[in-house]
Amino acid sequence: MHVLELNDWEIRLLNSDDEVILSEPAVGLYLDNKLVFGHEALQASRLHPQSFANQYISRLSSEPLANRLGESKNQADLLYHHLKALNLDQELVVLIPSNFTNEKLGIFLGIARQAGISIKSFIDAPLAYTLEVPSSHDLTILDLDLHQTSITQIHIEGNTRAVIDNRSIESMGFSSIIDGWLNVIADEFIQKTRFDPFHFAHTEQQLFNCVIHYLQNPSDSGLQVEISHNQQNRLVNLSTQMLTDKLDSKVKSLKLDDIQSLAITPRVLQIPGLYQILESIVPKIITIQEGQLHKNATRITSGTNAESVSRITKGISAAEIVILHNNNDNTNLTHQEPATHLLFENHAQRLDHPDVTKHISSLDKPLLVGENIQINSKTYTAISVE
Repeated sequence: MHVLELNDWEIRLLNSDDEVILSEPAVGLYLDNKLVFGHEALQASRLHPQSFANQYISRLSSEPLANRLGESKNQADLLYHHLKALNLDQELVVLIPSNFTNEKLGIFLGIARQAGISIKSFIDAPLAYTLEVPSSHDLTILDLDLHQTSITQIHIEGNTRAVIDNRSIESMGFSSIIDGWLNVIADEFIQKTRFDPFHFAHTEQQLFNCVIHYLQNPSDSGLQVEISHNQQNRLVNLSTQMLTDKLDSKVKSLKLDDIQSLAITPRVLQIPGLYQILESIVPKIITIQEGQLHKNATRITSGTNAESVSRITKGISAAEIVILHNNNDNTNLTHQEPATHLLFENHAQRLDHPDVTKHISSLDKPLLVGENIQINSKTYTAISVE
C-alpha cells in the first residue's frame, strides 16, 4: 500500500517506509500536440498561458475548460490524464484537503476507477499530519496548497482525534505568493534597469523560474535575479526583507491573532520567511515533522471495511497526553512553582530531556509542581529538583 497526498502544489506518493517516491505539482500543459504534467509543465507555464491548467484539483468538476487541452474537455479529464501519467499500480490511501467536498470525492473516485487505480480509503490530510502530535488540547493546523491556505481544527478527547472544522483563505496560496514576489521583482527591474520583464513571455518565464529556484534553495542573503533579452543580461538583487514585507501583507488575511497555538505542516516551511512571520503573531508554533504520514495512515485505516471506500475524519492516537490537575487545597502554593522534572514511580527525568520534550512541547502552558500528566497511559507527577 502507498499513500497518495492530493495537494495541487505537490502531489506526493509515499511508500511503506514513509519515503517520498514522487512529488510534483498538479499542473498540466498542452504542448506540441501532447499533454505534459508536473515540473515540465511548470517550466513553460508563462510561455504558453492559454495552454496551461493548474486548477483541476481545487475546481474538480465536469465544468468545460475555457480552452480545450488536447483530449481534455474539463477539469476531470485533466486529472484523469495526470493520474494515468503517474503509473499508480499499488493500492492507495489518499490524503485529501479537509475542504474537499464529497461531490469532488465522488468524481475523484470515478476517475481513479476509470484509470485502473485501487483506492482503499480517503483520509482528511490534517488528521494524518497531526495524529501523533503530542497535545493535551485541540489543535489548529495550517497548510498551504497552490491556490489557498487551509486552517483546520482537530478536536482531541483522550486519544481520539477528529476533524471538526475547516476554513479556506483563497487570498494566500503558493500561486498568489509567487505572483506577489514576481511583481516585487518586476518593479525592481523597472526601477533599476528600465526594463519590464512582463512585456515578453520568455523573460517572464525566466523570472518565474528564478522564484521557483529560490523556493527550492532559499538564501538568507536574498534573491539575485538575472534575465536575458536580445543578447543582453540584466541583473537585480532583492533583500529578504523586500520579499518578507510582501508576504507579511498576505499573512494578515489569515486572521490568526486569536490563535494561541498553531501546528504547521512541513509544506509551510517551503516559503522562506513564513515561519518567522507566523511566530511573531501566534504565541506557540508546533512544527510537524516529516516521516509519519504512511505510518499514521496505516494506523487510521487499520479497522476499515475492505469492501467499501470511505472518508475518514477521526482516528486513534498513540500520543495521548492528559493533564490531571491536583485539586487538593494544600497544594495551592506548590502549584505556583514551575516543575523541572517528571516523576514516574522512583525515576525522575528532566523536562528538557529529548524523550520528555517530544511529548510536552505542545502543551499550552508550563507544567507546575504537583500537576499530574498522563502520557501513553502512564501517569507522571511534575516535581522540582534543585
